[in-house]
Amino acid sequence: MKRLLKRAVGILLLLVIGLLAPIGYIELACRPEGGGTEYAAILPPDQHRPEGRTLLTYPEWHIVHAYDDYAKVISTGDPHDYKYLPTIGGFWASLCSLSKASGPHGGFPS
Repeated sequence: MKRLLKRAVGILLLLVIGLLAPIGYIELACRPEGGGTEYAAILPPDQHRPEGRTLLTYPEWHIVHAYDDYAKVISTGDPHDYKYLPTIGGFWASLCSLSKASGPHGGFPS
């Protein structure tokens, strides 16, 4: 019984680490490169949105299109045919690239 409990705790710990690894990677390894650049804004300050926030719309649309792709797969075949891991990996890879590219635009908002 004790051995089974140790094994279950170990598996749970590995699962938690596996789920937190992409977040840790994004936060630690995907830092923005370069500093913000000065520019003359066209819009008044109350209507201005940080450029880094604009870059964050891409991962949001990645999720939207993933649902659309999944709907196409299940409408024509088996849900198991959907490529879950490449879709998840693509999301995290795009977020990393955008994080690095956000540096000259002021980085991601906190």
